[in-house]
Amino acid sequence: MRAKNISVLRVIREKFMRQVLHGAAVLSLAVIIGLMTSVDAGACASCGCTLSQDWENQQFAYTPGIRLDFRWDFLNQDQLRSGTGTISPVAASKIVNFGAPHEQYTINNYYTLGIDYSKTPDWGVNIQIPFIDRNHSTLGTASNGIIPGSCNLQCF
Repeated sequence: MRAKNISVLRVIREKFMRQVLHGAAVLSLAVIIGLMTSVDAGACASCGCTLSQDWENQQFAYTPGIRLDFRWDFLNQDQLRSGTGTISPVAASKIVNFGAPHEQYTINNYYTLGIDYSKTPDWGVNIQIPFIDRNHSTLGTASNGIIPGSCNLQCF
């Protein structure tokens, strides 16, 4: 009887190990496929940093002289969200926010003036002058989701 119990335990352990190894193999395969199919992506927006994948812009740094660059980025955050999904204004107004106003939208305009001076291919100076224009609105603190509610100084 004891030998039978030991062999049953051995079979259970082998099945468990087979399941663990199968899961690890599937996960490893998924990671490899994900790494092989990934594409080049910029790491940040031009409003946050000045990385560029444009080959022509990268060549300018090797040419002596002054270069001016002007960038405009527009970001319209007009989608109400809760967690990982979108919600309606009525649903947003029902969220307990402890007296803080509920967001309605934020529109961002980022303007960046870049001045680049290169004396030699080994020496140069780059100055970035940013300007941010942000328009923001809330539903207030007592909104029904359709008509903005009362608002005190917290809304600004």
